[in-house]
Amino acid sequence: MTTRFISRHRGFTLIELLVVIAIIAVLMALLLPAIQKVRETANRSKCANNLKQLALAMHNFHDNVGRFPSAGWYEWCNALPVARPPSIPASDWGQNGCIIAYNDGGVQVNSFSNGPVVNNQPTGTPWPTPPRQAAGWPFQILPYIEQQAAQNQPGGHIRNTNLPIFVCPTRRGTSFRFTTGSALGGTPLDYAAPYFGPVSRDRNVIRNTPSTFWGIIVPSEPPIARGMPDTPVRMLNITDGTSQTILLGEKWLRPDQYISGAWMDDHNFSSALDQDHMRIGDQVPLQDTIRNPFTNAIVSASENNPCCDYWRDPDTRLPSPRLGSRFGSAHESGMNVAMADGSVRQVRFSISQVVFSNLCQKGDGNVVPSDF
Repeated sequence: MTTRFISRHRGFTLIELLVVIAIIAVLMALLLPAIQKVRETANRSKCANNLKQLALAMHNFHDNVGRFPSAGWYEWCNALPVARPPSIPASDWGQNGCIIAYNDGGVQVNSFSNGPVVNNQPTGTPWPTPPRQAAGWPFQILPYIEQQAAQNQPGGHIRNTNLPIFVCPTRRGTSFRFTTGSALGGTPLDYAAPYFGPVSRDRNVIRNTPSTFWGIIVPSEPPIARGMPDTPVRMLNITDGTSQTILLGEKWLRPDQYISGAWMDDHNFSSALDQDHMRIGDQVPLQDTIRNPFTNAIVSASENNPCCDYWRDPDTRLPSPRLGSRFGSAHESGMNVAMADGSVRQVRFSISQVVFSNLCQKGDGNVVPSDF
């Protein structure tokens, strides 16, 4: 006789399968915010460390040169060639600059390097320090973050060079080039120094406005070039105390322009005085947004980020205040800042305008709270 065994194993029913899927979905919903929080904590720590290293580079620069790096010459374009360098393709060149040629004691030099301008290109070795170097502080400190080779590149090339230490990982990656407009071919830079100059970008208005020089990083030129002043800032000029004065912070950006670039995030390392690496210290920082941050209405880039002045709009301006000259960040509660003593702290978005302005000035004499 043959014995037959009947298997009692069966597959999942549809209801059981749906229950399992629902449980997995609930677990994912519970775990995802925790994973994102851990990732943001790591990114914020990396961002803070970037600022720490940049602040230390500025200290080493000061020790070697006897002054802080500058904001560059008084016009944004003074370190950028007047024509595209032949070695850079048109697809990686968004805008021509305005390098200045001048005679220095009988020698023809220019605002970027120590040789004459030949065929619209600066020749010679790039000036490493102010007041001769027209490019601002990010370019000037390159040797102090082990980027001497990057600084030695011919004119215009540094704008297309990726330098990860200048990028906040919460916001974007480091190995890409901007895709549109004046930023075409440029690379990201997420940090800036406080600036108190006028709304206007006119160099003569800037030089004649006393508040231009209230911060640590200020514009500077060799007077022999075109009569503009050299304005060195030294550690002893920080009379408010280095632990009470902001040296660097994060830039405000629109999230939909992180990869494309924008007028205040385009030439970056090749810029002289410009919102690329200088942001106003007399308005509070804001979280990156495509909205009017005070009404929460979605607005276009032409409405909350139009070129090109150092706007100080009231919060009530409609459809939005113009935000492109402000500090800010992609972090939720505030931005990282490097103080002049090299420490890194968080400035909350809820900080008052008065306290933030006092923190950004090197010698106003006002007392600031320890918790900001």
